[in-house]
Amino acid sequence: PPKSSTGGSTLIVVLVAVIGGLVVCGGILVALLLPAVQASREAARRMQSTNNMRQIGLAIHNYHDTYNALPPAVIYDSSGRPMCSGFVALLPFLEQGALANRWDYSKPWNDPVNMPLSMTVIPYLKDPSSTNPNPAHTDYLFIDGPGTALDITNGYNRISSVTDGLSNTMAVVEAKTSNVSWAEPGSFNIAQFAGGLPPGNHHRGY
Repeated sequence: PPKSSTGGSTLIVVLVAVIGGLVVCGGILVALLLPAVQASREAARRMQSTNNMRQIGLAIHNYHDTYNALPPAVIYDSSGRPMCSGFVALLPFLEQGALANRWDYSKPWNDPVNMPLSMTVIPYLKDPSSTNPNPAHTDYLFIDGPGTALDITNGYNRISSVTDGLSNTMAVVEAKTSNVSWAEPGSFNIAQFAGGLPPGNHHRGY
């Protein structure tokens, strides 16, 4: 008589059940682990952004040590025309000395001479969480306006003139919606501060 296939059918059913269970459990495990992985990646990106701002702060200090003055938020020519961002002045202190040597300071940032240089990616000025498609944009802006550390209306201030103390003074802010080139003469004016700081790229942080 032919052998019964009951045993084989039972084994197939068991295997299907085991595989189905593994798939379900695997899906649950992925669902449980995914938020933790995402949180870990965001923490790493936020740490990198914090390090970027620390490097900008160090660059400001090194600029001051060299010129005995704080860098301007925006560089103007003798007629008051905005030429470029103060980040251009910080280039030698952001590991971009070669770029600084090629910059023509007598021409604005978007002049055909300087425009190719303005498209250079400056790693310290890019937040890893940013989704801005412009490769030469900056996620950080200088804070300027009356009474700020980088207020050019009173000349280039010195650290000694920051009477509130450096730990209580902001010079740079992360701005998710800046959408400007790092070389473009854009900044965050203190007059806008009444509406709060601009949104950053990180949850509950700037």
